[in-house]
Amino acid sequence: MSTPKSEAFTLFSRKAKYKIGRWKPKRGYTYTHSIPEPSSEFDKAEKFLKMLKPLIDDGVDVKLDKNYSLTFLSEEKNDLRKRMKEAGVDFNKIIIPLAINSRRESKVYPIDLMKELAKKILDEFDCQIILYYSPNEKEFAKKFHEELNWDKRIISDINTKSIRELGALLSNCDIFVGNEGGPRHLAQAIDIPSFSIFSPGSSKRDWLSRDNKRHEGIEPKDVLSDKTYDNLSYEEKYRLITPDIVLEKVREKMELVPKYIEKK
Repeated sequence: MSTPKSEAFTLFSRKAKYKIGRWKPKRGYTYTHSIPEPSSEFDKAEKFLKMLKPLIDDGVDVKLDKNYSLTFLSEEKNDLRKRMKEAGVDFNKIIIPLAINSRRESKVYPIDLMKELAKKILDEFDCQIILYYSPNEKEFAKKFHEELNWDKRIISDINTKSIRELGALLSNCDIFVGNEGGPRHLAQAIDIPSFSIFSPGSSKRDWLSRDNKRHEGIEPKDVLSDKTYDNLSYEEKYRLITPDIVLEKVREKMELVPKYIEKK
C-alpha cells in the first residue's frame, strides 16, 4: 500500500525476492519494485493485479483473475443460520441484509431516504430485512428500527462480532442492498447479488467491476451529469439518488435471486 507501515514491514523482510509497492514520492526505498499507479480506466482490483508485473516479467506463470471469492466453513454458516432463526428469520422469504451505516459518515446515504427505501422494499417483496452491525453500531441500527415502528419484517437482533461472522451471515442471505463499503465487498466475494449506493465522494469505476452484472451500484452522477452537478452541495448530490430509483434497480437485481424467480 506504500504507507509507512508498508515500509517498516519490507525493511524487516530483507530476504524477500519481491517487495512490491505503489510508487509514491519519497516512498518505496525498501522495495525491490515501485509500480506507477495504473490509469483510471482500471478498477481497484485490476490496478492491484498490475502490481504482479515484476513476477510476470521474470517468467512466473501468473494467471490473472479480477474476480475474488471467499469461502466460509459449513460450521460457521450453520451457526449463523441457527442464530438467524432464533432471531426470527424466516428462510422461506427473501433475506436482504441492508447496509444502513458505514465506518465513514460521509458514505452514509441520508437516513430518511434509507428508511423510505426500506419501507418500499418491504412493501414490494416477500422479504425480511436484516440490520447487521458491529457492537459499536448497535445503537444506530436499533434507532433505525425504532423509527420504523419496530416493523416485525426487520430483524435487528443479530450481532456480528467479527468480519468472519458477518461473512457467514451474508452467506445465508439472498441479495445485498445499501451503502457501498467493506460488507458490500464481502457480498461480492460470497457472490450473492448486490446493489450498492455510492456517495458523492466515491466512484463506481474504482470499486465495481464493469464486467460483473451480479454486482452493480449507483452514484449521484448517474442521475445528473451536466454542469449543474458541481454547483450542488454534498447533501444535494446524495439526494439525487431517490429511493424510487434504487428500488427500480433492486427490482432488476431480483431477477438473479432464485427465491424471487420461484415466487413469480
